[in-house]
Amino acid sequence: MLSQGFEGYVYLVLLMITIVVATIVIPFYGYARKGLKGLGLGCALQPFVALLLCLLLVMGAYLRWERIIGRNRNATMVAVRTTTVEKGDTLVRTWRLKPDEECMCEMRSLETDSTDYDDVEFFDAVPTDSFTLSVDDHIIVRFDLDSRRATATDCNQPIDVVSVDWEKVEAYFNEKEER
Repeated sequence: MLSQGFEGYVYLVLLMITIVVATIVIPFYGYARKGLKGLGLGCALQPFVALLLCLLLVMGAYLRWERIIGRNRNATMVAVRTTTVEKGDTLVRTWRLKPDEECMCEMRSLETDSTDYDDVEFFDAVPTDSFTLSVDDHIIVRFDLDSRRATATDCNQPIDVVSVDWEKVEAYFNEKEER
């Protein structure tokens, strides 16, 4: 399941309330057109129209969030993985650094068999020196372009480098040198 954060859910609930309030117009329109028969028909149709519009809103929000996640996964320059134990649960975090100096962190429980992530957060990836990127002041990824090696640390402890797209890495650092 995708988590959109507290703000995303508040936004969705407010839009649903707006839809329900807006559908109050249906019985009034029915009454204006057909009198009491139209009012009765409008009162019968209103919950179904509101439910249908709310479902379309939720599906649209879900598909939009999936598209954002997919776009960020496809733009990944390097992905690193950390494993931590929090409150008796082992969490796997995959940090995906992109050439636009953004980082998407996907979290899931280790016991979960799927590749779906429970929560997604966005961070800034900050270049610290010529071939090093830092995320959230504790994830540091160093690149050696000559030997095509990437090393990553979390609080000076080595972590797994999941994947590296060397074409994107070289393009990023070449562009950065030209500036």
